[in-house]
Amino acid sequence: TQESAEATVTVENSRFLRNRTNGLQVSVEDNSSLRLNASGSTFDASGAIGLGLVLAVEDSGTLAFNVVGNPVIHSYGGNAITVAAFDESDVDGRISGNTDIQVGGPGTSGHGIYMQGNENASGRIAIEGNTIGNVGFDDGIFVTARPGAIASATGRMDFTIANNNVVVTSDSYANINLLVQGTSTLCADVANNTATGGGALSYAFRVREASATATMLLEGYATSAAATW
Repeated sequence: TQESAEATVTVENSRFLRNRTNGLQVSVEDNSSLRLNASGSTFDASGAIGLGLVLAVEDSGTLAFNVVGNPVIHSYGGNAITVAAFDESDVDGRISGNTDIQVGGPGTSGHGIYMQGNENASGRIAIEGNTIGNVGFDDGIFVTARPGAIASATGRMDFTIANNNVVVTSDSYANINLLVQGTSTLCADVANNTATGGGALSYAFRVREASATATMLLEGYATSAAATW
């Protein structure tokens, strides 16, 4: 959507197979707004280059989404699910009950679920009850807030990450990875997740404030990220 347009998009019980770019791509720009509901659908790159869902909002746009109960979301060479917010935009959404999210396996790049807030964007996103596997070099779940193109930006992203089953390979960096940079704020409630797999240098749960001016807020924080986990 663009300018001041408003739209509601519903994708139900559909199949997106062997797409060599994105199975489903949503772009919200200017002052427009879009609500997406995607459920009961299969997104499968079928072992060749291709992504699952890519949702992006920028300028002063507003994005609301529910990616719920999809039986298959498989990518290869990139993220299975990407949500990115830029500028002064706002995003609210749920990624819930998706039972088979996979990337490309050992030796491949891509996160299972990748969330990115940039500049002064704000967001509230719940990632709950998903099964993520076959992750190669990257993370099962990666969420970040960062200043992007505006050094003094003060965007804030709030995440609930709960009851997910995340399986990674020996190549993987982390099952769940939280990163905040610059003057941004990231708030996360991380609870009751199962993290398995990984190699000698992998993390089950990684939390990083990349600068002294960044703010990481963890629900139930107890002396350290490891103790909180």
